[in-house]
Amino acid sequence: MRALRLLLLLTTYAVLVTAMAAVPAWALRLGDAGAPPQPRSLERPQRASVSQAPLQKVEPSLLKRLLEDDPHEQHRVIIELVEQADLSSLPTNLSRNARGHAVVAELQATAQGSQAGLLGFLRGQQARGKTQQQVHPFWVFNGLAVTADAETLLAVAARSDVRIVREDHWRRWVDPLSVEETLESLSDGTTEWNIAQIRADLAWDSLGLDGNSITVAIMDTGVDWQHPALQSQYRGFSPGGLSVHEGNWFCATDEGYIYPADGHGHGTHVTGTAVGRQDAGGVAIGVAPGAKWIAVKALNNRGFTYDS
Repeated sequence: MRALRLLLLLTTYAVLVTAMAAVPAWALRLGDAGAPPQPRSLERPQRASVSQAPLQKVEPSLLKRLLEDDPHEQHRVIIELVEQADLSSLPTNLSRNARGHAVVAELQATAQGSQAGLLGFLRGQQARGKTQQQVHPFWVFNGLAVTADAETLLAVAARSDVRIVREDHWRRWVDPLSVEETLESLSDGTTEWNIAQIRADLAWDSLGLDGNSITVAIMDTGVDWQHPALQSQYRGFSPGGLSVHEGNWFCATDEGYIYPADGHGHGTHVTGTAVGRQDAGGVAIGVAPGAKWIAVKALNNRGFTYDS
C-alpha cells in the first residue's frame, strides 16, 4: 500500500514537470497579462523629424543634399517669395514710358517691403557664420540669391513668406562654337538674307525706322566693342576721345573685363544681328542699325554661368 502511494506521487510529479516545460517563460512572469513580449526593433535610430510642409518648398535634388551632406556645407540657392507685385492696379492710360517707370516702381516697392524680414533673418545668420556675406536681392522677380548652410535654408523654407527654395544652378547656356561665328556676309547683295526675310529693310526705307534713339541691351558672352560693324553703335564710344565704359558695360563673371570683350564669340554675333551696320563687304547685317548697344557679360568665355 505504501509502495502504491509512492508510485502515484511520482507519476503525478512527472506529469506536472512535463506540463510546466511546455509553458513559455513569459507566461510564468509575475504580473504578466498573458501577451507575449514584442520583438526588439532592429531599425536604426531615426533623425529628428522635420515638418513635411517646408520640405515641399525645396527643389528635390537640393533637399536631398541638405538632408544628407555635411550640415556645415553651404549651398548656392535662389529664394522666391510669395508676395508678387499687383501690376493690374496700374492706370491703363499711361504712356509707354510712364507705364514702364510705374511697373519698375511697383516691382521695387513690393520687393523692398516683402524682403525686409527675410533679409533681417539672413543678416543674423551671417553673424553666426551660417551664410556667406553676399546676399543678392532681386526686384524683377521677388526673390534673392544667397549661399547658406542646411540649417539656414530649412529655416527659410519654413517661413510663411517664402514660396520656393531652389538651387542656383551652374550651367552652360551657350554651346561651344563648332565653326567660327563672325559677322562676315552671307549675301551677294546689299542686305543680309535674314534682313530681307523679315523685311526690315522695307521698314528702314519706307518708314524711316532703323532703331534710331533706341538702346539695345545685350546679355551674353560679351561683345567685341572694337568690331568695325559695332564700334560706332556702342553707347560708350567717343570718336577721337575717351570712351566711357561705366554705365555701358558690366562684367558679371569673375573674368574681370573692364571694357567690352568677348572670349567666346556668341555675344558679338548676336549684337551684330541686332544692331550691326555694314560688314567689310558693305552689306547691312543688323535689324536695327540705327540703334545703340550696351552689354553685360553674363556668361563666361565657355558659355557657363549661374542662374542668378
